[in-house]
Amino acid sequence: MDGAEMEKIKEAIENHNGKIVSFDIFDTLIFRPELESRDLFFLVEARIKEELGKQFPFSKIRRAAEHSAREKLYAQNPAKEEILLGEIYEELITRYGISTELADHLMNTEQEIEIKYCRPRLSAQEIYKYALSIGKKITLVSDMYLPKETILKQLKNCKYDNFTKFYLSSNYELSKHKGGLWDFAINDLKNSNLIDEPRDILHVGDNKWSDYEVPSRLGINSISIHNPKNLFLSSPAIGKIVSDQIKLLPQEFKFILGFLANHKFDNHLNDDVVPHYKTLFGDTPYELGFQAGGMFILNFALWMYSECKARNYDEIVFLSRDGYTLKNVCDKIFPILGANIKTQYLPISRRAIYATNVQSLVDICTIELKHPVKQGMTPRMLIESRFNFVDFDVIANSLYKHGVNDLDSPIENLQTVVDALTACSTTILEAAETERDKLAKYYSPVLKNKNAVLFDLGYHGSAQRALSELLDRKLPCFYFYGHKGLVDLYREGFIVQCYLSHPEGSYLQKQLVTEIVETFFCSHGPSVTRITQTNGSWEPEYEQTPGWGIVGALKVAQLQEGIFDFIDELIEMLNKDVRHIYVEPSLSYLFLEILIKFGGPSDKMLFSDIEYENAITGERQDLSSARYWRYNKSKSKTKMGKKLLKSFERSPIADLLGKNQMLRKTYNRVFYRKVS
Repeated sequence: MDGAEMEKIKEAIENHNGKIVSFDIFDTLIFRPELESRDLFFLVEARIKEELGKQFPFSKIRRAAEHSAREKLYAQNPAKEEILLGEIYEELITRYGISTELADHLMNTEQEIEIKYCRPRLSAQEIYKYALSIGKKITLVSDMYLPKETILKQLKNCKYDNFTKFYLSSNYELSKHKGGLWDFAINDLKNSNLIDEPRDILHVGDNKWSDYEVPSRLGINSISIHNPKNLFLSSPAIGKIVSDQIKLLPQEFKFILGFLANHKFDNHLNDDVVPHYKTLFGDTPYELGFQAGGMFILNFALWMYSECKARNYDEIVFLSRDGYTLKNVCDKIFPILGANIKTQYLPISRRAIYATNVQSLVDICTIELKHPVKQGMTPRMLIESRFNFVDFDVIANSLYKHGVNDLDSPIENLQTVVDALTACSTTILEAAETERDKLAKYYSPVLKNKNAVLFDLGYHGSAQRALSELLDRKLPCFYFYGHKGLVDLYREGFIVQCYLSHPEGSYLQKQLVTEIVETFFCSHGPSVTRITQTNGSWEPEYEQTPGWGIVGALKVAQLQEGIFDFIDELIEMLNKDVRHIYVEPSLSYLFLEILIKFGGPSDKMLFSDIEYENAITGERQDLSSARYWRYNKSKSKTKMGKKLLKSFERSPIADLLGKNQMLRKTYNRVFYRKVS
């Protein structure tokens, strides 16, 4: 809730003539990181799996047992309005034949998880304390099957105390929803001489039926407050796409959504928590990083951890500038998981190692084919970006002799420039050989660990190939996403692992991965231009200005700060359990897909002043320009969003069938034909 809503509730409490202020507990005073009740079961299941050493479908059988137990209970005793936790587990024993000992352990574990992951809803806690400060007496009224002792521990953990009465559905086998618990509370408060009439109670809760409609009909003054989860599900990025698909989402994903809901829509310092439809994830780079980038980068780090364990890698070498964010997150996550995996950040760039591309006359003659010279590139830019290892004057003089007199105007005749480079090819090739020797001396000591793996954002594998050539051994590499350029490396026997794709069959459409994604990964500092020798040691030399432009670098830093804060807050809550918050890679990428696919003008403005520069091709453009966005006006957000949501089920054959109607019909006829 925002500041205005808080002040309105405080004013109502102050003006209320009665002594009693009543509060709902769950989603009002306390929040749990879940979108639906019982989403936390996946954490119980994960813990039990580790203890048993095998899969145990706790979440499914626990839900089914509760449903069955409620049906039996209401059929046998219609007057009973609430079930007890013990009765649910009795049904679990009867229905699935598990032992009493295991059932007791599961029930205790469930309660431990419930206690561990509850957090105070800070805005409501301020209202609670205000009511006490002006002399009001507090009562708590809640529908919940958990035992009273468990909920008292939750309240203590969240620092709620000094309440006078506590009415719990499982304690009295009555519910707010059906009204029985309210009747009991009214009578008990009257008998305790705390009220004369129901109107002497002012109740605060988030559920419009059980916290507002039912008590209001009984004469209780009620105030309905916003539920962060409902607000989150009605926000542009989520409500249009995810809301009607909630049942299909894995609980790990919904845990993150519940966590994000409280962050976004229960900020009592924020005067704009009601969803607005101008931006998808908030109107600051920080909020974009927290809401859209944190989950994705977290899952990427967990994937790396898993892959390192499986392949016995004990070190990840993050190539600059692409590895900046991910390295920082891995450094936060790995120690908590007990992983003995070292990380290092290696200064490198295509410009700094370009000499590896220049090994013969053919490489010089075809310089514009390997890395196309974009419109607007000047001869000086070409020399500095691709031949900074050669004496500048040598190439400049050759250009002058071929009639290229202005080095700072866009290249008019590319063939003339190539001819000038070919004329001084001997000097270039000698300088390139010397440069490669120097690069080998610099990178060899850093990459001496045979159990290390590189990380590069991508996408064509040029750095992996270059470093492997310099060290004369094939280095493995993790990638974010692989384009066609990785196919050759893969077929040549290089170890190439991609988080979002496979080098020979992408699972994500290329159009949904643009340079915008790089802002979530790449350092906001300057790029390496070359390796130089200073006082007998090799040192990287950097650009004079940040790679994103001065203003853009500040925006990128804010975006990444949001990612880091997301990780820090999640780690503070989960600790080692953070390893269980892993979802399928393309699902973790869903929010970035939504951003690129549906980002409107306000979303694009977040990327204004962030300059994308490709030093090799001379390309430089503001990331808010239309070329980096894929919004399709001809299709509704809801329909397209559902398609995106299903991307985590996508496979190569599904992609193929989606493009070929005839093949799809044949496939369905062969594999799904009716059997007579």
